[in-house]
Amino acid sequence: MQPSTFNSPRLRFLVAGPLSPRPSGRRGRILLAELAERLTQSPLTLDVDVGPALGAAGELKIKAKFSRFRDFSVAEVVQQSLGELHRLRERLIAPSGRPRSDELLATIARLAGRGPLHAEIAACFAPPPPKPAEPGGGDLVEELLARGSAAPKSAASSAIDAVVRGSVQSTPAGAAAEPSRAAHAALSAALARAAAAVLADPTLRAAELRWRGLRLFLGQCPRDQDLDVELLDVDAAGLPAALAELGELDPLARPDAVFLLDPVGSLAEAAALAEVAADLHAPVCAELAPAALGRADTAAIAASVEKGEDLGEEFAALRDNPASRWLALVLNGPVLAAETTPAGERVVAGGAALAVAALLATSLRLGGTFARLGRDAELRAPATLSFRHGQEDIPIGTAAPCSAETQLALARRGLVAVGGPQQSDLLTLAASPTLHRSEEASTLAGQLLVGRTVRFALWVRERVPAGASAEQAADAVTRAAALMLLPGTPIRPRFGAALTQGESGPELKIGASYPAALTGAPVTLSFALPLS
Repeated sequence: MQPSTFNSPRLRFLVAGPLSPRPSGRRGRILLAELAERLTQSPLTLDVDVGPALGAAGELKIKAKFSRFRDFSVAEVVQQSLGELHRLRERLIAPSGRPRSDELLATIARLAGRGPLHAEIAACFAPPPPKPAEPGGGDLVEELLARGSAAPKSAASSAIDAVVRGSVQSTPAGAAAEPSRAAHAALSAALARAAAAVLADPTLRAAELRWRGLRLFLGQCPRDQDLDVELLDVDAAGLPAALAELGELDPLARPDAVFLLDPVGSLAEAAALAEVAADLHAPVCAELAPAALGRADTAAIAASVEKGEDLGEEFAALRDNPASRWLALVLNGPVLAAETTPAGERVVAGGAALAVAALLATSLRLGGTFARLGRDAELRAPATLSFRHGQEDIPIGTAAPCSAETQLALARRGLVAVGGPQQSDLLTLAASPTLHRSEEASTLAGQLLVGRTVRFALWVRERVPAGASAEQAADAVTRAAALMLLPGTPIRPRFGAALTQGESGPELKIGASYPAALTGAPVTLSFALPLS
């Protein structure tokens, strides 16, 4: 990771969270090209009990190491951490060298004990139960007559029948193949269950979401110098203090927006982040765990909102806090990975805040604005999942279906929800509000520009030429704004500056207006700063 320096006016996004197993607290630039190397340098090793999932006789701990993106898959976990059972399984369908049933069962007993898996494999090789005898009751006279009427076979015919019977009864290849295939299927399902249990470990799943979400975001960033992305490697406990320390930086060296790797687990955490963001004059975007609102998932939150239900007093109080205009809380992350296994589908969905960052970066890369977030967005989820709708399985690119109407309903409560059209992997934002409740609702992109304008004013007031006239000072500030305020965008904001005398001394007055074409909604602000 490259050291962080301030040497240009370009936009800055900061990703914050515990990317490494032991977060260092360091901050620096990060690029897509170095992400795989970064993962290799920060491997995660786990000891996981897969006994219950595998069907072992008791506890069976295995060691799993994750240092490459492909390690986050059922097939890799099976090959790397359950290698002996994997090789045994492959022998079951090999053209030659298949293990005998006694050898197979002895190996499974040695590796996993005589548990459910051993019993299931043994059942594959058990002889079929004898067919029930046909019920009696036939006519004895008819049977005797039938026997008597049968023509005696010649010696040659009897010999041919004997050969045919012998050939049918001595075909071990076909007879052995069926139990071997059944054992292969049973062992494959057991291994997939065990690997899925490893990947479902909470520590590992959180790490997988971070890495995959970061790759989605970095893959959308402009390849020129208009956007810097920095990573702050910090755990949840140290996050507020680490963000607060950024306030000591030069105003234009601070991030324009902060995106959190991990979900916010409580409204108290969200409130603390809002206060820090307000002090930085930089919005914080974080995924909100549904449990923070007392709901099981995004669908439950959406259902409550659509019914007009209250989301709680604590949530209402947070929305009424002016600092919450610097906070965006996001629901319904994208599908980051999906794989079909012998034990069923494994789906990895999350990273909602980084999906918003990716949408903003995509819009900036394609058009130099933050306006292409809705139907004209160009971001696709890395994978899809299917949900049942009537008699159809419909693919979508998010953890749950979320129509534009649902997104707008959630936006009226101050919540951002990632959605997209059905039968598609597209990701879209019908709205991207900040949390604050007011008559003039603010958007995340709009608040980003508000923060950058304020920080530009803090930066430029220290550089007003000493002894300059009011006109000269205003002209110098305006020329600096043209260069520094919003680089890399084709649309120029309206900007004005004036040096006036306030009650406590000279003041720098700033006014700026950003058109809807830049952020999706017009943004206008004006304020005054004392000249110290």
